[in-house]
Amino acid sequence: MFVRKICIDFDGVIHSYDSGWEGIDKINDSPVKGAFNWLRELIADENIEPLIYSSRSQEKAGILAMKEWFLKHGLSGEELNALSFPVKKPAAFLTIDDRAICFNGAFPSIKKIKNFKPWNNEYAIPGLNRCSPYDATIGDIAQIMNSLNADSWCLSLSSEDENGEEKEPFGITIVARGEKAAFLSKALKEYEENEESK
Repeated sequence: MFVRKICIDFDGVIHSYDSGWEGIDKINDSPVKGAFNWLRELIADENIEPLIYSSRSQEKAGILAMKEWFLKHGLSGEELNALSFPVKKPAAFLTIDDRAICFNGAFPSIKKIKNFKPWNNEYAIPGLNRCSPYDATIGDIAQIMNSLNADSWCLSLSSEDENGEEKEPFGITIVARGEKAAFLSKALKEYEENEESK
């Protein structure tokens, strides 16, 4: 029976990592939404071996902290025992990491490398950093922007073409807190209509 070893990064994939790095044995944030249910699916599949690998894995204290964190957040002892915690990067069928570019035969441009940001980067709009760009609707963005406690915000929107190259960003500045949602909704609608007409 062929077992696929799946190497899963811990910080930013399983652990939300909202606070950033605080030490090899300091893990203070909650799980990424859906992470535990997904891990349980992997554990239940006899053809998959989930491996949790992290920069924390280089020290016993880091591995112990990860295991304690899993138990604290509701993974059972039996489920924890089904996970492996290698101390060196394993040979794997697949690696899942928030800080990686999937190589598709074309080398990424220097610009793409320099501009890379993980899905939960610190510059993301609060509230949008837990969904993919395809999950965020105009209403979602407008509601979030309206709730932000600031006098003005600048929002830059961009997309990629079929080659993965970033298109020219579209930026708007939102002023007057009480009018943010209406202004943003109107601006995004106009942007979408412009894009559709191209």
